[in-house]
Amino acid sequence: MVENLKAYSIENPSVYFLSYFFKLFKGIARKHKPVLESELPVFQSEMEIKRKDRKRWCDFFKIRKSSYPPLSYHIPISSQAIIEYTKRLNISYKNILFACSDVEILSNEIDEQDSTPVKLKYSYAGAESVNDFSSLARFNSCVLTKNDSRLFCQTDYVYVKNAKANSSLNDSTAQTIQSMRSRESTLSIKNHSLGNFYVWKGMGVHFGAISGDFNLTHIFDTTAKIIGKAKAFIQGLCTLNIVISLFWNHYSHNISNVKIFYAKPVYHDQLVHLLCDGENFELVDADNELLAFGTIKLRS
Repeated sequence: MVENLKAYSIENPSVYFLSYFFKLFKGIARKHKPVLESELPVFQSEMEIKRKDRKRWCDFFKIRKSSYPPLSYHIPISSQAIIEYTKRLNISYKNILFACSDVEILSNEIDEQDSTPVKLKYSYAGAESVNDFSSLARFNSCVLTKNDSRLFCQTDYVYVKNAKANSSLNDSTAQTIQSMRSRESTLSIKNHSLGNFYVWKGMGVHFGAISGDFNLTHIFDTTAKIIGKAKAFIQGLCTLNIVISLFWNHYSHNISNVKIFYAKPVYHDQLVHLLCDGENFELVDADNELLAFGTIKLRS
């Protein structure tokens, strides 16, 4: 699947561009909004990621340590799992916008093995209506070894445009996340920087080739401008990996939990800075504009 998408994106980008607008007009013509069902079967996938693949993945995010974070197991199949669920929920993946991710790292015990079969369990865990135009859905995932030892678990909250929910998340999650994402930066680059990362032009294309997320807003500036953005921007999970990689270079195996809220698009061709005061972190651009923020917990 990923190889085919990669070939099309590199050799025939116009095919995706035309397909995007065909699906867009098809969605506009649809009379009824899709309903986010309350229960769906768990999506499961299994694959083998060799050491050279993990090294290439960590090189992509400029991770300097010789050992690889457990997150490098996850991305090649997690985006595909969400894509699979959007199909089952009868919604277009282009209508998905990441709001929040909560990653719990449970084990580092197999970092140095040359080849490790891993399994991904992914489940849809309900949704809550935000307004007449969108809903907030929750997906739970867990990455396990072949022997069912858990490497890490992750919860993703995503906005789904043009969809309504027939179930409800607990504790008014949608309102909480909405209010959190409207905050401003409180840390300074001068006093709290843990490192920086250059988001190169075309990073969204390369990330899509690995993850399977070929939303055209991550590839073409024109497509991003149609939805009101300045230019193409990277995927939410790509932003998460940038944050994890910068933390990994600083704290290595001591990370136990990272919770991130996605505040604004992270555009191509810019330098971003990770700021941290020990517990709270912010990802900002050169003008200290808040792009993402959250909390980090270290092992005692």
